[in-house]
Amino acid sequence: MGELRVPLTPGRHRVTVSVTTLMDPKAAWQEWTAEIDARPGRLTALTLEANRGFQLEP
Repeated sequence: MGELRVPLTPGRHRVTVSVTTLMDPKAAWQEWTAEIDARPGRLTALTLEANRGFQLEP
C-alpha cells in the first residue's frame, strides 16, 4: 500500500498516474488519465484494486 498526496490549486486539472505493483523492472505499468475538478477543502482519492482497476473516489 502506498500513498502520494499532491496539492492542487482549485479548478480543472488533467492528471496522469502510472504505477506498477511488481518489483520486476520489466513488469507492465498501469496508467490512468482524467480531468478532475479540485475544490478547496476537499480530498479526492484514486484507488487501485487488483480486480477493479483504478477508481476515483470523490
